[in-house]
Amino acid sequence: MALPGLEVRAESLNTGTAKFDLFFNLVPEASGGAHCRLEYATDLFDEATVTRLAARFVRVLEQMVDDPGTRIGGIEVLDAAELRQLSGRRPMSDAAGEPATIPELVADQVRSTPDAAAVVCGARSLSYRELYERASSVAADLGRLGAGPEDLVVLAQPRDENLVVGLLGILMSGAAYLPIDPRHTGARAAAIIEEAAPRFAAGDAAILARLPLDGLPLVEIDSTGPGDPWSGPAPQPDNLAYVIYTSGSTGVPKGASITHRNVVTGVRDLIGLVGMEPGWRMTAGTSINFDVSVFELFSALLTGGTVDIVPDVLAVAERRAEPGHVLSGVPSVLSEVVESLDPTAPVRTVVFAGDVLPARVVEQVRSALPAAHVVNCYGQSESFYATAFVTSRPVVGGVAPSASRCRRWMPTCWDLSWPRWRPEWSASSTYGAAVWGVATGAGRA
Repeated sequence: MALPGLEVRAESLNTGTAKFDLFFNLVPEASGGAHCRLEYATDLFDEATVTRLAARFVRVLEQMVDDPGTRIGGIEVLDAAELRQLSGRRPMSDAAGEPATIPELVADQVRSTPDAAAVVCGARSLSYRELYERASSVAADLGRLGAGPEDLVVLAQPRDENLVVGLLGILMSGAAYLPIDPRHTGARAAAIIEEAAPRFAAGDAAILARLPLDGLPLVEIDSTGPGDPWSGPAPQPDNLAYVIYTSGSTGVPKGASITHRNVVTGVRDLIGLVGMEPGWRMTAGTSINFDVSVFELFSALLTGGTVDIVPDVLAVAERRAEPGHVLSGVPSVLSEVVESLDPTAPVRTVVFAGDVLPARVVEQVRSALPAAHVVNCYGQSESFYATAFVTSRPVVGGVAPSASRCRRWMPTCWDLSWPRWRPEWSASSTYGAAVWGVATGAGRA
């Protein structure tokens, strides 16, 4: 720019504000090179974190320049110290010192409280002993068909006590379950079954008949009764427990494969946060298509509590079901439920998950249920519940936090395509993990 009678020069202007959360501004130089100005929002990042990100960016660029033929999966993002830190991490064991599986821990509870109510559905109930005997019969039927560790079994059963019988029976056989909600047996279910390629199916005969199972061997859960105890191969901690498909809200649905170690570790952490105690009743209203159902079922069954199977959590608001000691669900639904409750309701804990938790909903719970405490959880299907926050004091701002990491989670991702550790900020939707705490892999429907 030239102005008559004036000397003009360019000056950079630092406004002290960030246009974007994180902005890498690459500016070409006359020499053919470039320099980079990294701008960041200080309410999201501190200087040390951004410095590490910048160093990793430069490290990637250097490797690309040194060898332009290098495949992307062969580029190392981390430095030597970070690699040593990550490679030294090991899967943690359970409190007893050894990894555990779901059937092992349920069996422990059967020995402790055999006659206590394990599952109720309306007027029907199963004690821990009855649940285990019936599940063992399902496991035996699956075993005779050839099911075992790493096999997938379609689970399609109405929301009744036999849903828990079938789910536990599949796990006792060593296999993993692939949940199909009977209310959603259309194109999505067909795509999931085609992608996951299960070898067996278990559930209600009428529902199974609506699914494209192509002659898979079947077990009708409703027709099984107590039989000979299952004595086949038991699952190991790193065997699959289930494969749940994501909603597909960010693209094509993906199957998240979760092991027994993942489930046991996550549920134990949540039991402590929720304060679950023997004899407590868990209102289980979440579809088995979602991993919130895993928390609802096993936080009760691993502590001597009772799983109360209801059509959905709104049944409590509509007086079709009594509230339990623990309610869980998404904020939009639970806010309606809490609003309808009598102040004398036995609810001790309200667990939110699946969406942003507005502060007004937290205060709504505190007003309706002064004695209850609120837990805000978050986790993609690939990670089960990765974070949880107990809101023990008034929420500052418009949204309740969920960023306190569950104690045993290791948010470390492993790229299944290429043997490279990924830093903790890698997106879990991009990388499946070969360590516990995150899914062992993901397929696409």
